[in-house]
Amino acid sequence: MLSLTGGSLSSSATLVDALPYVDSGYDAPGVREAVTALVEQEMEAMKKYRSSDFYLKQLPPLDLEIFQTDLMKMETKRMDDKIPMEKLDFKKYQNIKPASNRRRDPAAWEECFNRVAVLHNHMTNRLANLQLQNDYGPELWRRYIPTVERQYKQYDQELKDIRNKIQEVNWMRKNTQLKAGEKLNTLETTWVNLVGKNFEIERSCLELEAQISALERMKEEEAASRQAAQQSQTSASEGASSFQPAETNETVIVSPASAAVVEESLPTNLQSSEFDQNVPQLATSASESSEVSI
Repeated sequence: MLSLTGGSLSSSATLVDALPYVDSGYDAPGVREAVTALVEQEMEAMKKYRSSDFYLKQLPPLDLEIFQTDLMKMETKRMDDKIPMEKLDFKKYQNIKPASNRRRDPAAWEECFNRVAVLHNHMTNRLANLQLQNDYGPELWRRYIPTVERQYKQYDQELKDIRNKIQEVNWMRKNTQLKAGEKLNTLETTWVNLVGKNFEIERSCLELEAQISALERMKEEEAASRQAAQQSQTSASEGASSFQPAETNETVIVSPASAAVVEESLPTNLQSSEFDQNVPQLATSASESSEVSI
């Protein structure tokens, strides 16, 4: 951004981050009032600055001694009180004759003579000035007019130069702000796209986390069901092993009907060829006895 001041003041100039050529929304309701309030607040803050904190503190102090004379103080006070300036009083020179009761007083006539002398000298000076002006005035004015014209042209050129500099500063400020505005728009578009991508990524992450949680629950349920099946199979195996006949030296005699009943009561995995191999041996003694002895 361009600083508001130039030259030696640029080192201490405050950075202005306002972009009036780029920013929009100034026509919105309440914006103008808010801006006016901020400007007034800043102006009030400028009044409260101390001399050491003033933004022109790098400049030499202003010399006010030339305005501290008694006459200037008196005139300044008169202007502050709005009292008009006193005009020259010529009344005492209008009626120059002693009063009727002092016409025989030499002092009164002497005073009148002094007034007439003053008035005569004043009129003589005026006449001399008029004669000088009549003799030399036109030529002096003819010589003075070119000087005034040169001064006018000089001041007019300085004014044009200052206006051109102001215009150049405004154009530079506008171009700088427009370039900064394009960059800001690009950065804002990039930021919006990145925010949108981050939102999409965050949503995808949440969806993946939900899927992972669902898969973990399914895995836990499958593991629990598998463990329950293994426990059930283990319990069934232990129950089947409890039906194995105990080893003994005594002879077991089982009738064919009893053998069939025992075989039906056993689990399926025990109704095997091993049991069938023992049945003929048990049936051999069936003709001798119908009881089972253990």
